[in-house]
Amino acid sequence: MDLYIHFGIYKTGSSFLQYLLVNSRIYLEHNKIYFPVSVNDKKMMKGLISPGNADGLENTLKNRDQLKCEKYLSKWFNQAKDIGCTTVLVSSEALVHQMAKETSLKVLTDAAKNVGFNKIHAMGFFRDLVDHALSTYKHRAKSGKIPDYRHWIDNIYETPQLLENLVRMRTKESSIIWTFRKFAKDSIFLQKVFFQDWLQIDPPKFKGNPTVNESVTLSEVFLMNSIKKYYPLVTDYFVEELKKLPNSEKGKDKDLENHVRLVFFKTLCKKKSGMNEMNLFLNHEEQLVLLEKNIQKESSQKELYKLVFSERQIQLVLQKTQFFRGIQGISIIVRRKIVRLLPKHFIMDLIEGISKDS
Repeated sequence: MDLYIHFGIYKTGSSFLQYLLVNSRIYLEHNKIYFPVSVNDKKMMKGLISPGNADGLENTLKNRDQLKCEKYLSKWFNQAKDIGCTTVLVSSEALVHQMAKETSLKVLTDAAKNVGFNKIHAMGFFRDLVDHALSTYKHRAKSGKIPDYRHWIDNIYETPQLLENLVRMRTKESSIIWTFRKFAKDSIFLQKVFFQDWLQIDPPKFKGNPTVNESVTLSEVFLMNSIKKYYPLVTDYFVEELKKLPNSEKGKDKDLENHVRLVFFKTLCKKKSGMNEMNLFLNHEEQLVLLEKNIQKESSQKELYKLVFSERQIQLVLQKTQFFRGIQGISIIVRRKIVRLLPKHFIMDLIEGISKDS
């Protein structure tokens, strides 16, 4: 029995791959591959962003709990064996941080050996740093929680160091069969790399369409910083409405995006050692660079604040603002304020009680 671990990284098509995997279980099992059932199956079946199917494994590795790790692996091992599979496959972006830590990898390799797994295969996609940083920033800052993008790229963005750690673990942990590949916004390419090259099977012939996780624009991110000052408890309502709006109906803020790309580029130029080390393990045609395209001339300071919105974007924001000035919206804000004031253990007991009643 072999254990295959897809660890992301984040913003490299994991939701799409998990969508294919969870909707192709019969096909995978026909090829002797078991993709464990997860509490996140419903999200994965729609192609939504989710933690994947490695339920709890990340925390057991983080806490160095080998007994609990063995419990998870043993359950999957026996389930796979019962249906005649010879491979267990898990996919979770959260595992990337543990795959880059020596202590966590020791827990994983020791537990896998004790359970009876013969080999561990680990696979991750990687992306040009500026593009990856921009995509990650928009995803994490969309609720207005990161107002200073300069501080974020200088002090918070962890991928440069993560690349160094992963390369070090690849060099040191020879018991794991590692696969590093470069991400491309091409579903056919991703399927070929993941299924044909890594799993050694043909891509599944699943014809469904995943739910599109629409992204937010930088202008929307900057706007959310302001909205959070006035509606800090309900920013998620604004974000969800903006996410539903197709990119084709949004204002094009290329000037602002180019400005932020340039800021990110200047910072990441000082942190590219991990990227250079990663390139030693990537195919020649898949080498990582800071930015695929040439950066345009630096924008003026004024362009930093030149936010661009379509009429539809403005309408959505105004509608939500009006909603939260009404009785129904105010009641939502009041309820959330009350919840924030309640002790955490009280909330957990209440949730548990409701679950038992239902």
